[in-house]
Amino acid sequence: MKRMSGNMTLHKALKAVASTKPRGRYWVFLYSVPNPDFGQYAPVAEPEITWANTFAGLRDHVAAYIEENDLGGGNCPGAII
Repeated sequence: MKRMSGNMTLHKALKAVASTKPRGRYWVFLYSVPNPDFGQYAPVAEPEITWANTFAGLRDHVAAYIEENDLGGGNCPGAII
């Protein structure tokens, strides 16, 4: 698995993927959203793109992203594969 992270919007992520040599068969853009129920008014994790050769590899990375950033159902709206 390979990662790219930083201050990234979906538009920037799509441009980055389009202009980068593929690092795997599939890619996923991960991001968080604030959860005002917990007084969060800004994203709690940096967005990132990761590549993997299998859906299982992507699933493992999504799970790691959620765990590393302590995200809950209100912070993790889903992933775009």
